[in-house]
Amino acid sequence: MNLFTSWLKDPKKPEQPAHQPKPQNPQPNPPKPHNPNPNPQNHPPRPPRPQGQHQNHNRNQPNQRQHFGQRNHGAPRRPFMASNVDSNQPANNKPVPPLEQGRLRVITLGGLEEVGKNSIAFEYADSAIIIDMGLQFPDENMHGIDYAVADYNYFRGKEKNIKGVIITHGHLDHIGGIPHVMPRLGLQIPMYCTPLTAALIQKRQEESKQHLNIQVIKPQDTIKIGPFTIDFFRVNHSIPDAVGVVIGTPVGNFVHTGDWKIDLNPINDEVFDFAKVTRIGERGVVAAFCDSTNAYQDGLQKSESAVKDPLDSIFFKAKQRIIVGTFASNLSRVQQLIGLSEQYGRKVVLLGRTMTNNVLIARNLKYMKVAPHTLITVQEANKLRPDQVTIILTGAQGEKNAALMRAALGEHRFVQIQKGDTVVFSSSIIPGNEQSVGQLMDRLYRLGAKAINYTMMEVHAGGHAKAQDTQILLRILKPKFFVPIEGNHYLLCKHAEIAARVGYTEHTTIIPDNGTVIDFDAQGNAHRLKEKAPHNLIAIDGLGMGDVSESVIAERHEMSENGIFVINVIVSKQKGELIGQPEITSKGFIYVRGAEALNNEAKAIVTDVMNQHGSRLYPNNVSELKGMIQSSVNQFLFKKTERQPMVLVSILGA
Repeated sequence: MNLFTSWLKDPKKPEQPAHQPKPQNPQPNPPKPHNPNPNPQNHPPRPPRPQGQHQNHNRNQPNQRQHFGQRNHGAPRRPFMASNVDSNQPANNKPVPPLEQGRLRVITLGGLEEVGKNSIAFEYADSAIIIDMGLQFPDENMHGIDYAVADYNYFRGKEKNIKGVIITHGHLDHIGGIPHVMPRLGLQIPMYCTPLTAALIQKRQEESKQHLNIQVIKPQDTIKIGPFTIDFFRVNHSIPDAVGVVIGTPVGNFVHTGDWKIDLNPINDEVFDFAKVTRIGERGVVAAFCDSTNAYQDGLQKSESAVKDPLDSIFFKAKQRIIVGTFASNLSRVQQLIGLSEQYGRKVVLLGRTMTNNVLIARNLKYMKVAPHTLITVQEANKLRPDQVTIILTGAQGEKNAALMRAALGEHRFVQIQKGDTVVFSSSIIPGNEQSVGQLMDRLYRLGAKAINYTMMEVHAGGHAKAQDTQILLRILKPKFFVPIEGNHYLLCKHAEIAARVGYTEHTTIIPDNGTVIDFDAQGNAHRLKEKAPHNLIAIDGLGMGDVSESVIAERHEMSENGIFVINVIVSKQKGELIGQPEITSKGFIYVRGAEALNNEAKAIVTDVMNQHGSRLYPNNVSELKGMIQSSVNQFLFKKTERQPMVLVSILGA
C-alpha cells in the first residue's frame, strides 16, 4: 500500500471548527515583530550545510543534494537512506497539531530543498487552497525514476477541505504533478489558471484521459474561494501568461510571486504590472513568498529582447543550417528564433513532441506569431538548401536522450549534424552539466559544425528575478515577513541575505524546508511549528506513483555503486541439510574470469554456515539463516576486496 492509496483506508480525522474573525491587516513595519524562527539554525545568513553536488534539472543554478549514504568500511553495509533523510520525517515523529481557530496555516509541500515539484498550501479553518503542483526531474541518484512530485499526505482524510488549486504558469515544475496528484485529491476541485497555462495543462491531460475542473482567469480578475479572496498580478517569465498571486485571508494578505522577473521589453507578453503591485503593497502584506532561483545573482535580470541582436548576428553570418538547442517551454526564445528565421527567409523545423505541442498551442491562442508556411517537417527541410533551414530542438544541456545529442551521435532518425552547421546552445549551462555539454561541443566540432553558447555570445536571458529585482519588489510590497521559496536550501539562504539589504532580519525572515508549517495569528505574527507535515519522496516510476519508496531507490543506488552478489542454496525439506554446492552469480562486482577463487571461498563460507545452522533453523527461521549467510559473506567480501556489493540469498527446499 503506497502513500496515496493508503488515504482510502485510513479513518478520516475529525473536522476542525470554522472560526473567522474580522480581517485585521498588519502594520507593514512593526517595531518588535514576533520571532518566527525558534530554531536559530534557520536564521540567515547562516551558510548552507555541506552537501554533495548532484545537478540535473531545468533551472539555471546549482542543485545540491546530499549523498544517499556513506560507506561503513568496518562492518557490513548498512542500507542507504534518501538524500534528505533528516527532514523526511516529522520532528520527533509527532503529527502536526490541529489548526487553532482564527489562524492561517501555510504548508510548504515541495520545492524548498530542490529545484522542482513546487507546491504550497494555505489553510484556514476547514478550507484550503494549493498553489502550483509541479514535478522534479530526477538527479543521478534517483535510479530508474521518471520524476518526483510533492507529498500531499497532509491532506489525507480531509481532501474535501481543498477548495481550489491555483497555477501560476505553465512550466512542468509547476504543472507536471497534476495528472498524478489530482485524481487522489479530487478531479472536481476547481483549478484556476490563465488561458495559455490552462491549454498546456489540458494537453497533458489528454494522455491520462482525466477531466479537470479548469477555471480560466485573467490577471485582472478577483475570485472568492471559501474564506480566501484571490487576486492576480502580471509578472514576466520565459513563458507568457505567468502571474503572481495575492491570497486575501481573515488574518491579512499574502503574496506568492510564482516564477518571475521584471522585463520592460518582453516578447509577446505584457510588462510586469507595477501599478497593481503598488496597490497590493498599500493594502498591507503579512508575508511574501518569493522565487529564489536566480536571486543569488547580483544586478537586474536581462530582458528577453536583449538576446535578439546576438541571435540576429548569428543568422546574418550563417551560411548553412542553424540548429538551436533550448528548453521546449521557453516560448519567448522560440518566438524570437521563428521571427528571425522568417526575416532571413528560413523555414523552421520543430523537433520534439513537447516543443511542437507548446508552439502550436501558443500560436492558436495568439501568444506566438508564426506565418502560415514557416513551420515545415524534417522531410520537407531535406529538400531545401541548408541556408533555408532552421531547426529548433531540445538538448542544450547535453542530455543523452535529447534530440541534439542523438543528432550529434548519428542516432536521430531524421537529423544528422552536417559540416558547416551552426549550432547554438540558447540557454545557460546548468551546473553539473558542464562535462556533458563540453563533450557534445567536442563532437559537434569533430563533425565540422560551429557551436556557440552563452559564454561566447549573449544568446540567453534568464527567466527568474535577480538580486535587485527582488529588492525592488520588497520595497514596493513592504511585507511584514519575507519567505524565500523555490530552490535549494542554500539558495533560500542567499535570498535571505539579499532581503537583509532592504531591512529584513532573522526576526522577519522565515527560511522553510519541505514540510514546514507556519501559522499566522490575527495580529499578523508568525509561529513556525516544530512539527513537520509529511514530505517524503513521491516517485513516478513508469505507471506507478508512490510505490517506489526511498528504500527501493536506495537499493538501486547500492547496486549501481557496488553490484550484486547472488547466492542460491538448495536444502533438504526434511532435514534442512545442504544439497550439492551453493551457486553464486555476481553482476557489476568483479570481473567474472578473475572471480573463480573468490567465489569458491564464498561457497565454502556458505557451506560452513549451512552445516552449522541449517538443520536447526530451516524451515522455521529461514530469515535468520539468510541473515547469517549474508553477514558472513559480506564480511568476507569486504576483507578480500574492500567492496560491499548487495548480497542476496535464496534458500529453496527440495
